Amino acid sequence: MAGLNWEPFVFLSDTHGDQIDRSAAAKAREFVEDLKPKHRIHGGDLFDLRPLRKGASGEERRERMQDDFIAGQELLEWYRPDTLLLGNHDVRVWEAMDSNCGATATYARDMVIALQGTDDREPLKDFGGLFRNLGIKTLLPYHASKGVYRLGEINMIHGFRATMYPAKAHSENYGPSVICGHVHKCDLHIPRHVDGGMAMSAPCLARLDMSYLDRSVAALAHDNGLIFGVVNNRTGKWEGWFLRRQRGENEWMDPRAKWT
Repeated sequence: MAGLNWEPFVFLSDTHGDQIDRSAAAKAREFVEDLKPKHRIHGGDLFDLRPLRKGASGEERRERMQDDFIAGQELLEWYRPDTLLLGNHDVRVWEAMDSNCGATATYARDMVIALQGTDDREPLKDFGGLFRNLGIKTLLPYHASKGVYRLGEINMIHGFRATMYPAKAHSENYGPSVICGHVHKCDLHIPRHVDGGMAMSAPCLARLDMSYLDRSVAALAHDNGLIFGVVNNRTGKWEGWFLRRQRGENEWMDPRAKWT
């Protein structure tokens, strides 16, 4: 698919630890192994960490997080991203180190040390632990300005705005070429800009029936899938596409089928 100057990439996001959709993850793994992208980006929400969320139910607060941690690690082991953007769910464990509950603060600190080798309150580029062991070269915090990864002309972020049109909303802040996750839905925006560009919102690999979304009408638009594309290593120009599962079915829409 890629020519001499064109390098394939995958932007895979919102896997949510033990809330991952196993069949969607299996399809993503098959796709990545076939594409062999030069650039592998995880767009954030590697973990779910629902016991740490504000408004967590008593039942959720009693849940253990080992399965969540293990599932996130398993995802990293096969995907092997070179870049990891932390999301709003991931950052909960860093915030929990300041919890008024000693047990929670201790558990959170142990998890942070296991992940990045230190108990710094904000992930740094000089990190160790699990992230370094699995070959992640760039780790960025969940931060509106510091959490931006630049690939060619693309600004890649986890996402900070949950609107009906997230691609358009994020292009207003991050320029005409942006890829985000966060909202679990496919969205595409072509801005009116002299330099062209395109904004894309990525689907997720998490389950579409997570319990805390039972009363969320926004969840009706959630999709399983990922974003892939090519970026020119000379000009920075790029093209991107969705790999998406037809909602309610197990049929995947792969635009590459049109090229063969």
